[in-house]
Amino acid sequence: MLHIGIDDTDTNEGGCTTYIASILIEKLNNAGYSLADYPYLVRLNPNVPFKTRGNAAICIRINNEDDKVSEIAVETINELKIFDKETNEEKPQPVICFYTGHITKELENFYKKCLIEVVGIEEALQLVQKYKIKYFNFRKGIRGIIGALASIGALFREGYTYELIAYRKPDQKSLIRPINLEKIKELDGKFKDITFHNIDYERSRLLITPHGKDPILYGIRGKKPEALIKFSEAIGAKEHVERTTIFKTNQGTEVHLKLAKGKKIFKPYCVINEVFEVVEEPLIIKGGHVLLKVKTDSKIMTAAVYKESGQMNKLVRFLSKGDIIEIGGGIRKDPEMTINCEKISIKKLAKVYREENPYCIYCGSKMESEGSGKGLRCKKCSYSIPFSFKILSEEKRILKENILLVPPPRSRRHLSEPINPYII
Repeated sequence: MLHIGIDDTDTNEGGCTTYIASILIEKLNNAGYSLADYPYLVRLNPNVPFKTRGNAAICIRINNEDDKVSEIAVETINELKIFDKETNEEKPQPVICFYTGHITKELENFYKKCLIEVVGIEEALQLVQKYKIKYFNFRKGIRGIIGALASIGALFREGYTYELIAYRKPDQKSLIRPINLEKIKELDGKFKDITFHNIDYERSRLLITPHGKDPILYGIRGKKPEALIKFSEAIGAKEHVERTTIFKTNQGTEVHLKLAKGKKIFKPYCVINEVFEVVEEPLIIKGGHVLLKVKTDSKIMTAAVYKESGQMNKLVRFLSKGDIIEIGGGIRKDPEMTINCEKISIKKLAKVYREENPYCIYCGSKMESEGSGKGLRCKKCSYSIPFSFKILSEEKRILKENILLVPPPRSRRHLSEPINPYII
């Protein structure tokens, strides 16, 4: 089996990695080559600073292999001329890799590492040399070799979903995508159990359509390819569609958080998923963002829940010192090592008490202070006590244990699981 990995081919001028894969698959089919599986759409660490858009790589696996395949692939990408208008030498750095053979544990582990850490080019090149992997770069740099190699190592043992991507005709790239919101709402209701992240109902916003110059008309994510085809047909936009491709993908599996759980990788741009104790009351800063001071073992960090997180942002304000929470997210490169929170699971809530004046033993009304050092007095029946004291009363917590706090669909990562947010 031949594995073809492609990465870093998104551009500001409309270059799109999945579109390149779709064109290449057509060329290979026409030349008599057959796919061994659906093409793989592989999402990698969403926090790396070098990414373009959603940090996705592609792997195409075909059953027959010869030197002609690499010629067809390289020629196809060159013919598209997608990098001619790019003037930035740092981005993108597109690479295509070719590997024949079984996927070894080492290659699979490389994919997993690329999901949760920042991997260097040298590490990728060592594997390329060891496994005699042929590669081609289309611009000066070769950073795309990391994602291309990672996509080859992806076997999706932790689960997978599918995405049907419809591409618009080239002459329509400057036009508004003609997808009707009400129609998608209707279809979302019909296919709600087998598709996900189609609409953000809080903002009445389509999530199946991108907003840039890229060739994608829409993308439908779900669990069954047959359902995606029916959904796509029901949209009724055939006259605008140039081609469609179904990808097998790790989107919606939360594999990055699952792999990072308990690993304690406290490094910039890495994925973290650890249990923390809240050590200070939540701090609301300018813009409505919430900062949590949290501790795991002896390490104290700051976790940020941004205003764009919607209901999640509102609910974390009710956390309190002593609460035990599990945080999944990515670490920023700043002195605080701030965690950008993707998901918070409430493990254990601390008891919270408030101090208040006692109640009158005769009439039951709350007593009031008569001033510093002057004791307490009941305003209703005038009963007095010559000294002052407070009683502790346990507060009823708004939050509950064993709930998940997640942002609305519009603010989620591609890898995030399609779960409903907790609402008070």
